[in-house]
Amino acid sequence: MNTKSHKTLIFADSDNGGIVHVANIKGGVGKSTVATNLAAAFSRRGPTLLIDLDVQGSATVALGKDPALVEHSSWELFRRRFSADRIAGKNNATLLSGTRALLHRIEEKAFAQIVGYGELTSLSLNIHPCLDLIPANSDLFKPFYFFHLQNFKYNLNLCRAYYKYIVLDTPSVWNRLTKLLFMSSNLNLIPVTLNALSTKSLKDYLINVKNMAEKDPAVRVRIIKNEVFGKEDSKIKGKARTMMENRRFLDGLCEQVLVRSDCGVSIIPQSIMFDLEIPDSAIIRDAQDEGKSVHQYHQYSAATKAFEELARRVQYVLNSPVPRQRRRLGHRVAGARRRRIKRSRRSSCLPSSA
Repeated sequence: MNTKSHKTLIFADSDNGGIVHVANIKGGVGKSTVATNLAAAFSRRGPTLLIDLDVQGSATVALGKDPALVEHSSWELFRRRFSADRIAGKNNATLLSGTRALLHRIEEKAFAQIVGYGELTSLSLNIHPCLDLIPANSDLFKPFYFFHLQNFKYNLNLCRAYYKYIVLDTPSVWNRLTKLLFMSSNLNLIPVTLNALSTKSLKDYLINVKNMAEKDPAVRVRIIKNEVFGKEDSKIKGKARTMMENRRFLDGLCEQVLVRSDCGVSIIPQSIMFDLEIPDSAIIRDAQDEGKSVHQYHQYSAATKAFEELARRVQYVLNSPVPRQRRRLGHRVAGARRRRIKRSRRSSCLPSSA
């Protein structure tokens, strides 16, 4: 459950960035397409990192890299912990900074699994200015254990020191890694296509997401309609009826939002569906064949404009205020409600069983 205030103003020029997790248990809905082009759009707003966690390496291939030829993959984020780069240079070197650097090297040797070792930036491949990629390869077939997930969580937090935006492209599964990514990301973006199979799987998928959100109200989810054939008012026979029915179902998906005002706290529904459709375009497929983002391939296309608008809306959600103690928000509201009931009982001299 999110919290909003009518007194809060959100400006795009005060963007803090964040981690965007692109996920869906249904394959073939365009997760890698959304992840790569969203990351490319973010790169025009600040340093961006795309992490390919799908063993198929679709995002890696879409950006012109061969998974079989990469030296390092995203599996390294699970295998070990990295440390921050040592910034102290010769020009600003002092006795204190030199001592700290020496102690850090000793810690790396003695407690590598705790403090980490090596530079995180050595994993990334530069795609174009302000866009880096940590590719995927067959190493991701290896099993994940608890310490792997803890290493990844540690390294993901470390990535925020280097990049304004981090986009995660994930496989079509529901496992411990998926749950960790939902909990660790600032926004979980679910692409969905307007067909019966995609909509049916989304219903089941959202049940698990809802159960997770009830335990942690900080989990934020948004859905984007992807690979849409035709426009909303399209009269194409055969597809028009199914697409309109699925649109009505998707537009009805909501989440509860706490709105604070001078009168108190109100709970209202808010759509989790972006009012935006990514078109089904041959330009997107041609760009992937060339190993480029849509903006690089054809910057004036309708698909490019759609991904730019998606980046703007995701940026707005990332900048939306979130309380510091997000997990305890529901408990505080429930506690305040109980206190008001007790006070009203005392004032009216009613027995507690009434």
